[in-house]
Amino acid sequence: MADFLNVDSNINEVLAGLNNVAVKQVPFAIAKSLTKTAQAAQEYVISQIPGIFNNQKTWYLKQQPTGIKITPATKTNLVASVYTTAHFAGLQEEGGVKTPYRGKVLLIPTSYAPKYARKAGGQARVLEGKKTLNVYGSYFVKMKSGHVGVFQRVGKKRLPIRKIYSVYPKANIKKRFGFYSIVQSVVDSKMGEIFSQAIDDALKTAR
Repeated sequence: MADFLNVDSNINEVLAGLNNVAVKQVPFAIAKSLTKTAQAAQEYVISQIPGIFNNQKTWYLKQQPTGIKITPATKTNLVASVYTTAHFAGLQEEGGVKTPYRGKVLLIPTSYAPKYARKAGGQARVLEGKKTLNVYGSYFVKMKSGHVGVFQRVGKKRLPIRKIYSVYPKANIKKRFGFYSIVQSVVDSKMGEIFSQAIDDALKTAR
């Protein structure tokens, strides 16, 4: 998913007061302002994600393959973008039905799930744990109530047990990311100032 930034201003009014030398600098100024605004939006999205998603994974950091990234604008392509390739981002933004990305079922952490169960490799660690119930070779245990889950013993005895993951073939996801609105808030609050500064810098260079 991506959000594209362009200049929403009366560029003709800006150009009208410039000489030919200065006009040639304008595309550079626009590209610079778009790129800087995209970078500001990138940083702000990254800062907001820990408060939105209840997990310990750092998929959103810009150095990660699925992180929040940008494509800078150039003088010949006056569009900058802020985006992520995370497969779940669109669903978290728009809401909808989640189906397994890998495997046949979804493992949804419960409130009893330890922090490591939410990190990369956490599911395998839970399933391989000595306290995890394994009934007839399956970690997916169906209780008398009909609930299916992955359970762990609390102590050394048979009981009590706690559900670490609920098991579902699919799940309804409510929209909660707010990616587009976060990016737009940065554009609204910073684009004008960044653009004005870029134009001033361009005019100084033109002289």
